[in-house]
Amino acid sequence: MKRFKPKTSIPRRFSFVSPGPEVKFGQHVIPRDNKLLKKIGVRPGSRILIFAGGFGDWANQLGRYAKIEYSDITQEMAEWVGAYQKRIKKHFVADAMTIPKRKRKYDYSFSFEPTIGSQALSGAMQRALLNNVGCIIIEREGFTSLFGTDIRALMQSISRIYGARYEERQTIVKGIFHTQRVKNGGRDKIEEIPLVTYCLFTNDSARRLAELDLLMEKLLRERQPTKANAELVPVIRNMLRKSKITIGALEQSLQRIRDLKNIIKG
Repeated sequence: MKRFKPKTSIPRRFSFVSPGPEVKFGQHVIPRDNKLLKKIGVRPGSRILIFAGGFGDWANQLGRYAKIEYSDITQEMAEWVGAYQKRIKKHFVADAMTIPKRKRKYDYSFSFEPTIGSQALSGAMQRALLNNVGCIIIEREGFTSLFGTDIRALMQSISRIYGARYEERQTIVKGIFHTQRVKNGGRDKIEEIPLVTYCLFTNDSARRLAELDLLMEKLLRERQPTKANAELVPVIRNMLRKSKITIGALEQSLQRIRDLKNIIKG
């Protein structure tokens, strides 16, 4: 089937052309490295969910070696990626903090310099605990995002709350900058680019706790939005009486949810 082609070669409101690679919108590195998977610690053939995927350059490159599903919150961007990034076979519109929706569908959630705030990013990390392996987020050394989101601190906090393993790596990846391509008249100048890889590795316990907390958060939003968390414990326990979840487990879940909110506010 012939792909739909958007009218513009690049979404107009995302054309962040800047004089140098320090542009704060991020996602201006296009990887051109045959050893990309090895350098970021991903096995060939892995199932990867791309969130806040932007231009899809990383998703397209990872699609050479892994099974990719791309997402972005903006429909215009998702349509452009579906039309022009040839290795991306499945793309859809989604808020990063709402995917994945079920456990063990993917091995990893992945994003390169996600241009989203702390709330959305913490939600994406929390949901990544449902995966088989976890979450990988990459950024350039010294990069500061438009929202000022501290990926390291946020992922370390999620790791502590859920008992998941946190790992940080420095690596050099061959690639090009969008901005340099513009300055070079469309010609590619491959450079060695220092990157930081943040990894969150899930486990059975973290996956189970995250699944419970996501259900609790849904009930808190939909069922009794005006009541204090403490008052909701017996209500929720009654809803979940068939699932053999104890009152202690519910109280611990509410505490984790409060901890997450405090991290975002902090």
